[in-house]
Order: sequence, then C-alpha cells, then structure tokens
Amino acid sequence: MPEVILQVYPALGAEAEMEAKRPIGRNNEAYQSMVEGMIELCQAADELGYWGITHVEHHMHSEGMEISPAPILMNVHLGHYTKRLRHGQLGLVLPSHDPIRLAEEIAVADHFLKGRFFVGSVAVDTFRDAALVINRTTAEIVVQTHVPNLGELQCLTILACRVCY
Repeated sequence: MPEVILQVYPALGAEAEMEAKRPIGRNNEAYQSMVEGMIELCQAADELGYWGITHVEHHMHSEGMEISPAPILMNVHLGHYTKRLRHGQLGLVLPSHDPIRLAEEIAVADHFLKGRFFVGSVAVDTFRDAALVINRTTAEIVVQTHVPNLGELQCLTILACRVCY
C-alpha cells in the first residue's frame, strides 16, 4: 500500500477576504488563524494515518496565498502537535539558501522532530519546475556541488543524509 503525503498550501483566508485586507502578510490575526488551521489539519492527518504532510517554500506573497516563507520553522512547530506524522518539504528553493546553513537546519529540524522530517528541493520558486527529491545519495552531491573542498565540514553532509528518506 502506498504511503500518502498530504500537500497543502497555507493561505490566509478566502480569496475575497484576502483581497480586502491586502497586504494581508502584515495581518497577525489572519496569520495566527492560518497557523491554528494548519495545526488542526496536521492533527487530523496524524489521526487518519497519513504518512506525511508538506507545504512548499514561497516568498513575498503579500496577497495571502501560499504563505510559507520559513517552511522548516513551520514544520518543526507543527510537528510538536502530532505523534507519528512526518513533516517536510517538497519544495525548498535551493538557490535562495546557503548550502551549509540549509544542511544544518535540515539536520536540526530532524532532531527536533525525532526522525520525522523529510525534504525535497526545487531549483526555482515555481510549480512549473520539477522537484528533485533529495535522498541519501544525492544529499552529499548537493552539498558538495555548492561547497567545494568541504574538508572538516563533511559531517554536515552526514547529518543532512540522516534526514533524507
């Protein structure tokens, strides 16, 4: 039986409501409501037996659609409300991150979630580009491609590989 991942796009309300409040990205009440809704959704997915839940990384969406500028932080936050559900990213935008810092954040997020973090990446911030899911063999290639002569920092690759399924 296949494992099911729930893909969601955090939004700050109905389209007409968001349009009336633009730039809605500054509206703390709307953002907190979205976070509460995400918590409820994660808890329901956990209880229903879903394998995982993911949302993609998007920046500068002041219109309220796809609010996810810090997806790893959101994953860690939501993960504390579930017991077995895996949390992750099928869309970290690699060019917008420092590779060493990203490897460290992935590793630490997986520790916080006790092995329930997964990750995938995209080359640019659009849905038209195919996502490359990082696994144990490609995580090292991604880090080494961006950081030649990694030397003593090779441990980061090992940490990053631990979180990739």
